Amino acid sequence: MALDIYVGALTLYYAGKWENAGQRWARKHGATYDIIRPESVDDPPDPKDVRTVVVAWRDALAEAVRDRSAGSLTWDETSLTYASERPGWDGFTSLVLWAAYAEHPELDRPLRAVEEYQRDPAYLRSTAEGTRSRYSHVIRDIEFWLPWPFDGTLVASDPLGNKVGIGSSVILARQLRDLNRATWNVDDATLEQWREDVPEKGSPFDALARFGFATVIDPAQGAADICLPMKLDY
Repeated sequence: MALDIYVGALTLYYAGKWENAGQRWARKHGATYDIIRPESVDDPPDPKDVRTVVVAWRDALAEAVRDRSAGSLTWDETSLTYASERPGWDGFTSLVLWAAYAEHPELDRPLRAVEEYQRDPAYLRSTAEGTRSRYSHVIRDIEFWLPWPFDGTLVASDPLGNKVGIGSSVILARQLRDLNRATWNVDDATLEQWREDVPEKGSPFDALARFGFATVIDPAQGAADICLPMKLDY
């Protein structure tokens, strides 16, 4: 199962009016790309109906976190601008663990991707109850990052009623820059090269973490800059 990152209005996302990295590649190369999901996509929802649900959800969530936010609690659900990247599960979870091991340098980093990363000792230390992680919006179990700088992370219902972790793209981008300075300390040109060097299955942990970082930091900063949500898609 692939893991993509989507940045844009959630109306487009839930109405299926966007392309993931695999679809984009297939379109450019004249290939076929089929998405198999547990829910039916035979009758895609009307974007107007989707927007009504998303806006109500957005406004209710804004009210719930109003006292924790320093910014404007809104974004434009009529926007047609979106972007997507594909860090893949190994790239994304290796980035999560890279941040956890940066907080716990006394532990030895793994050599390869960790399949059950939420059982990893560094991850467990960084997410233990009462722990204040420097990379909380990177490490914690988050599915949505919203374009508001608010304290902490939270668990709330998404527009479909599922309980999910929610963070801030503003803080995520800041924490990723801090992680880069604390570990790799590389420039934009190097990050561009990392994005192009897609690691194969079974690649070393550090190569996977680099690719994950390079494919997450741009969407995170972009989401903050254009004030639109960022979401995991799988």
